[in-house]
Amino acid sequence: MTLSAKIFAHVGGDVITQYTLQNPSGMTIRFLTFGARVQQVRLPSAGMDPNLLLGFITLQDYLTQPGAFGALVGPDCHHPNRAGWANWNWRATTAEGPGFDRLTLRLALGPDQDGAPGARTITVVHTLSADNLWTTTTTVETTHPVPVSLAYQLAWQLTGDPAQTILAEALTVDGVAHQLPTTATTLAANRLTLADQHWALTYSTDAPQLRLDPLATVGEANNFNGILGQPHVGLIIQPLPAGTEPLLVTPGAPLTVTTQVRLTAK
Repeated sequence: MTLSAKIFAHVGGDVITQYTLQNPSGMTIRFLTFGARVQQVRLPSAGMDPNLLLGFITLQDYLTQPGAFGALVGPDCHHPNRAGWANWNWRATTAEGPGFDRLTLRLALGPDQDGAPGARTITVVHTLSADNLWTTTTTVETTHPVPVSLAYQLAWQLTGDPAQTILAEALTVDGVAHQLPTTATTLAANRLTLADQHWALTYSTDAPQLRLDPLATVGEANNFNGILGQPHVGLIIQPLPAGTEPLLVTPGAPLTVTTQVRLTAK
């Protein structure tokens, strides 16, 4: 297991850092402190090692391209604003143990700094194990009751190529083959498998519902490092609470969501 860090960009007097977790199988996850972004997920297969998430190489692309790819968006992911979590530089700590590496990203905001009443602390813990299991636990604490709808905007492209669509990938939901949706849809499920020719991922969560967004609205306004976007270039998988969003989070009763992704090279 290896854990490393390097400077990604300077913004004023602040430093945006890129952290890398890598296990002995070669599974690599890269994070940015800007927006708690997941920048890359890689696992070698058949001599190939592309990024299996949609994302960008430079900070300028993250600032100017449409969408919040890779970021944790909140407190209202459906109506994001400039004060939202995706636009802050988070603080990071790391830990290493037998068979795992861990990165903790934390954002502590004063009253109304994210556009919602009260102060908030958001903590995201990423752990990568030696057997390709990536666990993410997100916790939101607040000093004032506030409605929260959060989302990690992780767009999976198991083709490894943003010039291809994901419509040919195989989707299994709670063990049953399922048609890959062509528009955003919500499923009463908490486990799925997505597979392409060279990679497969198993996704599970402690939330009771999943929202699948196949990015039908992505187009040529999105430029993925020189490759123009197209509809259905990736699939965003988001855990949802029971009932309808948003979820009211109150002082002394934090919101906690855990997801797990196991990645396999065929």
